[in-house]
Amino acid sequence: MQEMLEVTSRKDQDSSAAQDEARRARLRLTEINNEIIRLRNDNGNLEARVHELEMLVEQETRSYQTTLAQRDAELEEMQQKMAAQLFELRELMDTKLRLDAEIAAYRRLLEGEENRLAMTPQTQQRAHSYIREQRDMSSSSSGGSSMKVVSSESSSKTTFQRSSKGPVSFADVNAEGKFITFENTSKLKDIGLDGWKIRRRIDGREEKSYVFPPRYVLKAGRTVKIWASGQGTHRPPLELVYNDSTNWGIGANVHTALYTEKDEEKATHVQKTI
Repeated sequence: MQEMLEVTSRKDQDSSAAQDEARRARLRLTEINNEIIRLRNDNGNLEARVHELEMLVEQETRSYQTTLAQRDAELEEMQQKMAAQLFELRELMDTKLRLDAEIAAYRRLLEGEENRLAMTPQTQQRAHSYIREQRDMSSSSSGGSSMKVVSSESSSKTTFQRSSKGPVSFADVNAEGKFITFENTSKLKDIGLDGWKIRRRIDGREEKSYVFPPRYVLKAGRTVKIWASGQGTHRPPLELVYNDSTNWGIGANVHTALYTEKDEEKATHVQKTI
């Protein structure tokens, strides 16, 4: 009997222990389920944040691409405007050169006629007034139009031809021989002209030569004017002076060229008066 009681007691203890273990397992399972729910919620929040950030990045990318496209369009428009203005400026310079050359040619013609015909003071005054009138017309002329003058005694036609093998080119060559202007058409690159030479040949005979000073650099988009001696001021780097002559030379057939220090021809300007 005693043994049966002991067995029953052990069974009750084992049953109580099993129940306690079952309660602890259920409690642990509940905690695990709660942890899973919490982690799922955190994961959902993180996924939502990632999606929000992806949308923000996509929006910023579209905004940047739109801004970049607008900037490229504005840059292209500015480049087209600059090209059009440069073309217009060159047309104006060509017109100015033609008008200056025509005025110089008519001045020579009138002076020659004065000497040949021994004109009276009244006639000379009318001739000089005529030259001044042509100068006024030259200074007020614009666009691609050129002045046409008809003389009862003689007429002439002056043509110009420019070429270049690089960004440095002739911008203006004064028909009266006062100055020569070069321009660097590059918008980004400076050009070193150390040792470069200007050679000007007048009517196949007289030749004038000028050498740029050491370490001289023509900045991108800038010009330099080389004055004949006594015609302008030495203000480098924008203005230089050719000290060997008071005039670059005037003639009916004038060839001016720019050479590198290795005598490679880089730009030419040809003026012909017929």
